[in-house]
Amino acid sequence: MSWHRLKLPSNSTEDDRDALAEEFANLRASARIRANAILYSDRHDENCYYFSPRAAAIGRKIIVRYSGTVCDRPLSTEVEIVVGDEDESLALLRRDG
Repeated sequence: MSWHRLKLPSNSTEDDRDALAEEFANLRASARIRANAILYSDRHDENCYYFSPRAAAIGRKIIVRYSGTVCDRPLSTEVEIVVGDEDESLALLRRDG
């Protein structure tokens, strides 16, 4: 599976963003394998989210609901963790340079 990106509608609220994070957190908690399943948000666009490959497998129904697309692995400076393990995240993201 690949990295995926989705964008919530422009009129999304903080409650909408919290609901997405909570839904993914619940799916992740019930998954047999959670390692490297990380949901990120874009530092410059609060309605944009990135799913690591394992997170994309777990959160497939969320990605489909919001018409998410395959994307390149984001730079570490472009995103922040919403749900997942910070130590695992360091190995997953591209570095600047």
